[in-house]
Amino acid sequence: AGNLVRDDALAFIEQVSLTSERQPFFLYLPFQECHSPFQVDANYSDLYPHLPEGPRRTLPGMVTHTDEMIGDVVRSLKAHGRWDDTVIFFSADNGGPGNEGWVSPSRWDPHVIERNWPYCSAKYQCELRFFRSTSSHN
Repeated sequence: AGNLVRDDALAFIEQVSLTSERQPFFLYLPFQECHSPFQVDANYSDLYPHLPEGPRRTLPGMVTHTDEMIGDVVRSLKAHGRWDDTVIFFSADNGGPGNEGWVSPSRWDPHVIERNWPYCSAKYQCELRFFRSTSSHN
């Protein structure tokens, strides 16, 4: 699905850049690659042979694929002369699905890929102290 979102974004950037008027635009890209179900083409997960097979290898491949797609969008913005007047915000949802409660497994447990600790609960629970995620902009 990420490739479809990216391809539509690239087509949109090209379309708005071909008009004679340089109007601002808003483009929302809901990349969901780093989300369940944990699936990625083998060419991405194979970049991490030092990790055990399964989700611990798949998730970094999913992140790499997302990073590659964002890079495609940035290259398109630059190629169409839109980069210098672009602001990109990155955000995330509010954590892993949970099911661990307050107790977290060992930080280095190779079988666990979600880390909600030191916060409690899970993304589908509305506890104020849990609604935290990273975000940044360029």
